[in-house]
Amino acid sequence: MNQLDAEPSCTRRAVHASRRIYEMIKSQIADGVLGAGDHLPSTRALASDLGVSRTTVIAVYEQLAAEGYLETSQGARTRVAVGAAMQTRTSPAKEMQSGRTPRLSAYGRRAAKLALPSLPAPDATRSVIEFLYGALSSADFPTLAWRRAYDRALLQRQPRLFYAAPEGEPELRVELQGYLRRARGLACDLDQILIANGSQQAIDLCARVLLDPGDPVVIEEPCYLMARRVFEAAGASVRETAVDEHGLVTQDLPNQRTTLAYVTPSHQFPLGGVMPVARRQELLSWAQKSGAWIVEDDYDGEFRYGLRPVDRGSWIQGHLPFLSYLESV
Repeated sequence: MNQLDAEPSCTRRAVHASRRIYEMIKSQIADGVLGAGDHLPSTRALASDLGVSRTTVIAVYEQLAAEGYLETSQGARTRVAVGAAMQTRTSPAKEMQSGRTPRLSAYGRRAAKLALPSLPAPDATRSVIEFLYGALSSADFPTLAWRRAYDRALLQRQPRLFYAAPEGEPELRVELQGYLRRARGLACDLDQILIANGSQQAIDLCARVLLDPGDPVVIEEPCYLMARRVFEAAGASVRETAVDEHGLVTQDLPNQRTTLAYVTPSHQFPLGGVMPVARRQELLSWAQKSGAWIVEDDYDGEFRYGLRPVDRGSWIQGHLPFLSYLESV
């Protein structure tokens, strides 16, 4: 007899909870979500997660063990019994075959075909000089200073806990506004500052807002690969333009209609050239004639090796359409 139904001291609510947990675990074993030998949470942990009594979970584990689904032993964690994961019902994959198979959107199909770079496996046995871009030496990171600043911010009492503004914390945007004016010569309104969660989100937002499928986009060649992948996933028609020791060769920009140009003028990626102001002015003139947006990825814009960062105000003011992404601020 199933003890989940025969427990005289259980209320109807407890019996319902027991049956629900029993069916959930059994279903996960049948579908292969829990494989042979996989450990289950402790009865105390699962009871806390599900908001039920520990006695209820113990009864479920004992019932499943009696039916051969689980193995229990004194002092060891409960695990799935060998042979218990045999399919007892139609798998989700087979169920989908009986009807129309869901498919990805056009964006999803394009993104699925893109080749993405893979990160190297860490090797803890020897010291490595890492030349992969974006890598940071843990020995150089100011861990203690970062932790003190984090703890100080975390312990500040907030007037209320609620969703933050989607464009970013107002206090941070105010500080960035002042910094851009002081250090970069760039005057902007708070509404023109948007805090993104890294370069990929920033570039992806630009692509979604500014591009339609088939729109022509100019990129540097060579360029930041993941930016190119974002534009390709958006369905843009990517046009490569050569670079030299001074960055993008503006004389090679296409004469036909272009929707957007993605550039790295402060440090051409990956060659490192700095675009001189005359060429920047040529780029802006070209954008105005062709009606193109310019998206500047200002990665490492603060690192000038003894020189101050390039001012934006001297060559951007009065020139719409321009979007600048400052990664290193």
